[in-house]
Amino acid sequence: MLASRTLKEALEKAFDEYKGKKILKYKKKKYSYRDLHKISNMIIHYLNNLGLKYGDKLAIMAFNIPEFAFVNIAAIRMGVTVLPLNFLLKTKEIEYILKDSGVKILFIQSKFMEVIAPLTKKKILDAIILLDEGKGYPKLNEELKKCESTDINITYPVKFNDIAIIIYTSGTTGRPKGVMLSHRNIFSNIRDLIIVTKVRQRTKIITMLPLFHAYFYTATFILPLVWNMPMFFLDDLSNGKLIIETLVKERIGWLIAIPTIFNAIGKAKIPKIVKLLNALKVCISGAAPLPITTINNFKDKFGIEIHEGYGLSETSPVIAVNDPNLPTLPGSVGKPLPSTIVKIIDSDEKELPTGEIGEIIVKGPNVMVGYYNQKTETKKVIKNDWLFTGDLGKFDQQGNLYIVDRKKDLIIRNGMNIYPQEIERILMKEENIKEIAVVGLEVSHGIEMPIAFYETIDEKELPAHILRNLCKKYLADYKVPQQYKFMKELPKTPTGKVLKRELKKLKL
Repeated sequence: MLASRTLKEALEKAFDEYKGKKILKYKKKKYSYRDLHKISNMIIHYLNNLGLKYGDKLAIMAFNIPEFAFVNIAAIRMGVTVLPLNFLLKTKEIEYILKDSGVKILFIQSKFMEVIAPLTKKKILDAIILLDEGKGYPKLNEELKKCESTDINITYPVKFNDIAIIIYTSGTTGRPKGVMLSHRNIFSNIRDLIIVTKVRQRTKIITMLPLFHAYFYTATFILPLVWNMPMFFLDDLSNGKLIIETLVKERIGWLIAIPTIFNAIGKAKIPKIVKLLNALKVCISGAAPLPITTINNFKDKFGIEIHEGYGLSETSPVIAVNDPNLPTLPGSVGKPLPSTIVKIIDSDEKELPTGEIGEIIVKGPNVMVGYYNQKTETKKVIKNDWLFTGDLGKFDQQGNLYIVDRKKDLIIRNGMNIYPQEIERILMKEENIKEIAVVGLEVSHGIEMPIAFYETIDEKELPAHILRNLCKKYLADYKVPQQYKFMKELPKTPTGKVLKRELKKLKL
């Protein structure tokens, strides 16, 4: 499988080699590779009858349900590009993405039709297919019953540089941009992750975070799918009890999540017997900075460490990860993947020596093809094959990478650089802090100061002097936030990342 050049080739090898092995479970239903092969054949015939052909695009808007997997597998085998839509977006945001991408066919769960309904009158889409029960549109399961010759493969000439998926970014700098990831991009990332982590086949994994996010799409769906790692699809992140029960009952060996999830599990009241029964061997966190307190709390509960990784949608997505077979290195995201080259540069784009902070740039087969329909934006971030990430970082003497902050989040006070993540790590030492975000706000004309916004576990405000004294104990005076603002809930993306741009809009 590791010698494959496309996701299609890797999938076909998996179908041939693993046949009757169970690979996907959702609630009480289980599916084997043979099932996925047959169902995806049926969907390919159906799409073919709809007029969809090699090189076209389709969109899908759904929770982590088996139908999401079925449609994606069919598209991969067919050479059709998939756009997984963020189901938390509003109608106008969805409209922009559909128009920008030119997608004409949408597969959707009926519960999201309310968001799409206003667009049906504008005739942006040629076809809407329901992935479950609903009214007014064709239902996938009923349409597939009409398919004939489902055991016959339709062969498509899928190439390694074909676009497998377009992930639309959250639009932190304006309109969302469609990140084009090729078969080569994603497969190179999968291959590197398997090599670095040495993950064994038949290791069980939970697929619970939204698959419209590149991190979870690659690491908790495509990688397990082609590497014979049984997946347990969960579509309800609000049910913490179900997550923990699944971890224990299904003997999950790999847990890939975000700090918010690890933090919640680490602080939950769990019987000590769970620690003895759990089968977890590897925990990898990404998509946001991982506080040391989260690592410690989780280790106390489950007896294993969380290893941090780093990446972007534009890098398919992983750039670096701590080797889960070695002790974790708190604060570091580990070494770059084998086929990825990382440099730290200054403002003149000159490489900096070890230990110095600068912008992280990346080169490798995992770097995106570009932004869809946005050549100018692509040229801004990809120069001579190097992707300029906009993140600030540094290397230690052993070649481990540390993420210091986002370049745009840097606070400059009286000529001194302040990195919000450094302050956030200190404030997470306070046991009652659930989430923290430090941003630079203009407190008077031309003067920016660090301000800390936070959530607490008990949803009660903390005395400001406690937080201020904690910062003073570990930080230089110029880094200490001027104000500490309690919020019942910080504004976040669907993957739990705090939206600092929303905090910057607040007036104090």
